[in-house]
Amino acid sequence: MDDPTIIYQDNEAAIQIAVNRGSLSNRSKHIDLKVLQSRNKIEDGIVKPVFEKSGLMLADLGTKSLPDSQFAFLRDQMNGYSLVKENHPSYVLPDYVV
Repeated sequence: MDDPTIIYQDNEAAIQIAVNRGSLSNRSKHIDLKVLQSRNKIEDGIVKPVFEKSGLMLADLGTKSLPDSQFAFLRDQMNGYSLVKENHPSYVLPDYVV
Protein backbone atom coordinates (compact mmCIF):
# COMPACT_ATOMS: atom_id res chain seq x y z
CA MET A 1 0.00 0.00 0.00
CA ASP A 2 1.21 3.45 -0.85
CA ASP A 3 -1.09 5.43 1.44
CA PRO A 4 -1.66 4.96 5.17
CA THR A 5 -4.76 3.13 6.39
CA ILE A 6 -7.38 5.64 7.49
CA ILE A 7 -8.82 5.13 10.95
CA TYR A 8 -12.00 7.13 11.53
CA GLN A 9 -12.38 8.50 15.05
CA ASP A 10 -15.07 10.65 16.64
CA ASN A 11 -12.91 11.71 19.59
CA GLU A 12 -10.82 14.75 18.73
CA ALA A 13 -8.85 14.57 21.99
CA ALA A 14 -7.74 11.01 21.17
CA ILE A 15 -6.58 12.15 17.73
CA GLN A 16 -4.63 15.05 19.24
CA ILE A 17 -2.88 12.76 21.74
CA ALA A 18 -2.02 10.26 19.00
CA VAL A 19 -0.79 12.81 16.46
CA ASN A 20 1.07 15.35 18.64
CA ARG A 21 4.03 13.93 20.48
CA GLY A 22 4.21 16.86 22.93
CA SER A 23 0.50 17.00 23.71
CA LEU A 24 0.50 14.95 26.92
CA SER A 25 -0.21 16.95 30.04
CA ASN A 26 -0.10 15.94 33.69
CA ARG A 27 -3.71 14.80 33.39
CA SER A 28 -2.97 12.30 30.60
CA LYS A 29 0.21 10.68 31.91
CA HIS A 30 -1.74 7.57 32.90
CA ILE A 31 -1.92 6.42 29.27
CA ASP A 32 -0.47 2.94 28.82
CA LEU A 33 2.66 2.53 26.70
CA LYS A 34 0.87 0.03 24.46
CA VAL A 35 -1.67 2.71 23.58
CA LEU A 36 1.12 5.13 22.74
CA GLN A 37 2.42 2.69 20.12
CA SER A 38 -0.25 4.15 17.86
CA ARG A 39 1.95 7.25 17.65
CA ASN A 40 4.73 5.19 16.13
CA LYS A 41 2.32 3.77 13.54
CA ILE A 42 1.19 7.30 12.65
CA GLU A 43 4.75 8.62 12.42
CA ASP A 44 5.76 5.66 10.25
CA GLY A 45 2.88 6.41 7.89
CA ILE A 46 1.13 3.09 8.47
CA VAL A 47 -2.13 4.59 9.79
CA LYS A 48 -3.77 8.03 9.71
CA PRO A 49 -6.49 9.07 12.17
CA VAL A 50 -9.27 11.17 10.62
CA PHE A 51 -12.10 12.89 12.51
CA GLU A 52 -15.63 11.80 11.58
CA LYS A 53 -18.83 13.09 13.17
CA SER A 54 -20.35 10.65 15.62
CA GLY A 55 -23.60 10.49 13.66
CA LEU A 56 -21.77 9.07 10.64
CA MET A 57 -19.76 6.35 12.40
CA LEU A 58 -20.98 2.97 11.15
CA ALA A 59 -19.59 1.27 14.25
CA ASP A 60 -22.18 3.13 16.35
CA LEU A 61 -24.80 0.82 14.86
CA GLY A 62 -23.50 -2.06 16.96
CA THR A 63 -22.21 -0.19 19.99
CA LYS A 64 -24.85 2.42 20.93
CA SER A 65 -28.56 2.72 21.45
CA LEU A 66 -29.69 4.94 18.57
CA PRO A 67 -32.88 6.76 17.64
CA ASP A 68 -34.86 5.12 14.83
CA SER A 69 -33.88 7.69 12.20
CA GLN A 70 -30.13 7.39 12.86
CA PHE A 71 -30.37 3.61 13.07
CA ALA A 72 -32.13 3.47 9.68
CA PHE A 73 -29.56 5.85 8.15
CA LEU A 74 -26.56 3.83 9.38
CA ARG A 75 -28.22 0.51 8.47
CA ASP A 76 -28.86 1.77 4.93
CA GLN A 77 -25.23 2.91 4.65
CA MET A 78 -23.87 -0.40 5.92
CA ASN A 79 -26.14 -2.68 3.87
CA GLY A 80 -25.98 -0.70 0.65
CA TYR A 81 -29.66 0.28 0.66
CA SER A 82 -28.68 3.95 0.30
CA LEU A 83 -26.84 3.16 -2.95
CA VAL A 84 -29.88 1.32 -4.29
CA LYS A 85 -32.19 4.19 -3.30
CA GLU A 86 -29.93 6.73 -5.02
CA ASN A 87 -29.08 4.83 -8.21
CA HIS A 88 -32.27 2.77 -8.73
CA PRO A 89 -35.18 4.77 -7.30
CA SER A 90 -37.77 2.57 -9.04
CA TYR A 91 -36.43 -0.65 -7.45
CA VAL A 92 -38.83 -2.00 -4.84
CA LEU A 93 -37.08 -2.49 -1.49
CA PRO A 94 -38.41 -4.67 1.36
CA ASP A 95 -41.03 -3.11 3.64
CA TYR A 96 -38.60 -2.81 6.57
CA VAL A 97 -36.40 -0.41 4.55
CA VAL A 98 -37.82 3.05 5.13
